[in-house]
Amino acid sequence: MSTNLVTEAKDYLSQWAKIVREELAPLGIYAFGSLIYRDGALFGDGSDIDIVVVIPEKPDAIDRADWLEKLLRYKILLIATEN
Repeated sequence: MSTNLVTEAKDYLSQWAKIVREELAPLGIYAFGSLIYRDGALFGDGSDIDIVVVIPEKPDAIDRADWLEKLLRYKILLIATEN
């Protein structure tokens, strides 16, 4: 495990979460798994980043689908910037 790798991943995820919060106003964004557990002791080059984005209450299915479609664009940004 590299402390730099953990720090870089957390920093990148924080920047991503800030943008998502500003644009989509989710109820929460949470990281879990090896990135967080024991301060990243098990996080390595082959690790993924586990996140949960809590959708805000939406009045109907169309609004929820639109919101999720917007979130998908941000998810694609995460995938597209993998090293």
